[in-house]
Amino acid sequence: MVLSAAVCILLNALLIPRFHSTGAALAIAGGYGFYLCTTFFLSRHYYPIGYPWKNIVITIITAAGCWCAISNFDNIIVRVLLVGIFAGVCVSLDPKIPTSLLSMTHNLQGKIFNRKVVVT
Repeated sequence: MVLSAAVCILLNALLIPRFHSTGAALAIAGGYGFYLCTTFFLSRHYYPIGYPWKNIVITIITAAGCWCAISNFDNIIVRVLLVGIFAGVCVSLDPKIPTSLLSMTHNLQGKIFNRKVVVT
Protein backbone atom coordinates (compact mmCIF):
# COMPACT_ATOMS: atom_id res chain seq x y z
CA MET A 1 0.00 0.00 0.00
CA VAL A 2 2.89 2.36 0.76
CA LEU A 3 4.44 1.61 -2.61
CA SER A 4 1.10 2.29 -4.29
CA ALA A 5 0.86 5.64 -2.49
CA ALA A 6 4.38 6.49 -3.67
CA VAL A 7 3.38 5.66 -7.26
CA CYS A 8 0.31 7.86 -6.87
CA ILE A 9 2.40 10.80 -5.56
CA LEU A 10 4.93 10.37 -8.38
CA LEU A 11 2.16 10.28 -10.98
CA ASN A 12 0.57 13.36 -9.42
CA ALA A 13 3.87 15.23 -9.71
CA LEU A 14 4.23 14.17 -13.36
CA LEU A 15 0.64 14.51 -14.60
CA ILE A 16 -0.88 17.49 -12.77
CA PRO A 17 1.35 20.18 -14.37
CA ARG A 18 0.42 19.00 -17.84
CA PHE A 19 -3.18 17.75 -17.51
CA HIS A 20 -4.39 19.66 -14.39
CA SER A 21 -7.42 18.03 -12.72
CA THR A 22 -7.53 15.25 -15.31
CA GLY A 23 -3.92 14.48 -14.43
CA ALA A 24 -4.89 14.13 -10.76
CA ALA A 25 -7.66 11.71 -11.66
CA LEU A 26 -5.32 9.71 -13.89
CA ALA A 27 -2.70 9.62 -11.13
CA ILE A 28 -5.22 8.22 -8.64
CA ALA A 29 -6.36 5.65 -11.19
CA GLY A 30 -2.75 4.73 -11.89
CA GLY A 31 -1.93 4.35 -8.19
CA TYR A 32 -4.93 2.14 -7.55
CA GLY A 33 -4.26 0.20 -10.75
CA PHE A 34 -0.72 -0.45 -9.54
CA TYR A 35 -2.11 -1.58 -6.18
CA LEU A 36 -4.62 -3.86 -7.89
CA CYS A 37 -1.99 -5.49 -10.09
CA THR A 38 0.58 -5.99 -7.33
CA THR A 39 -1.93 -7.50 -4.90
CA PHE A 40 -3.29 -9.75 -7.65
CA PHE A 41 0.13 -11.13 -8.57
CA LEU A 42 1.28 -11.42 -4.96
CA SER A 43 -1.88 -13.27 -3.98
CA ARG A 44 -1.49 -15.59 -6.98
CA HIS A 45 2.04 -16.34 -5.81
CA TYR A 46 1.19 -17.03 -2.16
CA TYR A 47 -2.40 -18.29 -2.47
CA PRO A 48 -2.78 -19.89 -5.89
CA ILE A 49 -6.41 -20.15 -6.98
CA GLY A 50 -7.62 -21.37 -10.34
CA TYR A 51 -9.63 -18.77 -12.22
CA PRO A 52 -12.00 -19.56 -15.11
CA TRP A 53 -10.08 -17.26 -17.49
CA LYS A 54 -12.08 -18.31 -20.55
CA ASN A 55 -15.36 -17.29 -18.90
CA ILE A 56 -13.85 -14.05 -17.60
CA VAL A 57 -12.56 -13.06 -21.03
CA ILE A 58 -15.86 -13.96 -22.73
CA THR A 59 -17.77 -11.88 -20.17
CA ILE A 60 -15.48 -8.88 -20.59
CA ILE A 61 -15.64 -9.03 -24.39
CA THR A 62 -19.42 -9.41 -24.36
CA ALA A 63 -19.84 -6.55 -21.89
CA ALA A 64 -17.56 -4.29 -23.95
CA GLY A 65 -19.40 -5.16 -27.15
CA CYS A 66 -22.81 -4.55 -25.60
CA TRP A 67 -21.63 -1.27 -24.06
CA CYS A 68 -20.32 -0.05 -27.43
CA ALA A 69 -23.51 -1.10 -29.14
CA ILE A 70 -25.75 0.44 -26.49
CA SER A 71 -23.89 3.74 -26.66
CA ASN A 72 -24.48 3.87 -30.44
CA PHE A 73 -28.20 3.06 -30.43
CA ASP A 74 -30.96 5.33 -29.14
CA ASN A 75 -33.71 2.78 -29.69
CA ILE A 76 -34.86 1.38 -26.34
CA ILE A 77 -35.85 -1.97 -27.88
CA VAL A 78 -32.35 -2.53 -29.24
CA ARG A 79 -30.86 -1.57 -25.88
CA VAL A 80 -33.10 -4.01 -24.01
CA LEU A 81 -32.20 -6.77 -26.49
CA LEU A 82 -28.48 -6.09 -25.96
CA VAL A 83 -28.87 -6.26 -22.19
CA GLY A 84 -30.78 -9.52 -22.65
CA ILE A 85 -27.99 -10.91 -24.84
CA PHE A 86 -25.43 -10.00 -22.17
CA ALA A 87 -27.54 -11.63 -19.46
CA GLY A 88 -27.95 -14.72 -21.63
CA VAL A 89 -24.20 -15.00 -22.14
CA CYS A 90 -23.60 -14.65 -18.40
CA VAL A 91 -26.19 -17.30 -17.56
CA SER A 92 -24.81 -19.66 -20.21
CA LEU A 93 -21.34 -19.31 -18.68
CA ASP A 94 -22.59 -19.88 -15.13
CA PRO A 95 -26.04 -21.49 -14.87
CA LYS A 96 -26.12 -20.89 -11.09
CA ILE A 97 -26.52 -17.11 -11.54
CA PRO A 98 -30.36 -17.03 -11.57
CA THR A 99 -30.69 -19.10 -8.40
CA SER A 100 -28.08 -17.04 -6.54
CA LEU A 101 -29.76 -13.80 -7.69
CA LEU A 102 -33.10 -15.14 -6.52
CA SER A 103 -31.74 -16.06 -3.09
CA MET A 104 -30.07 -12.64 -2.76
CA THR A 105 -33.36 -10.97 -3.69
CA HIS A 106 -35.27 -13.01 -1.09
CA ASN A 107 -32.69 -12.18 1.57
CA LEU A 108 -32.90 -8.49 0.73
CA GLN A 109 -36.70 -8.53 0.75
CA GLY A 110 -36.63 -10.24 4.13
CA LYS A 111 -34.34 -7.59 5.54
CA ILE A 112 -36.43 -4.75 4.13
CA PHE A 113 -39.96 -5.94 4.88
CA ASN A 114 -39.40 -7.88 8.10
CA ARG A 115 -37.59 -5.06 9.84
CA LYS A 116 -38.83 -4.14 13.27
CA VAL A 117 -39.39 -0.45 13.82
CA VAL A 118 -38.19 0.85 17.17
CA VAL A 119 -39.90 4.00 18.34
CA THR A 120 -37.98 6.03 20.88
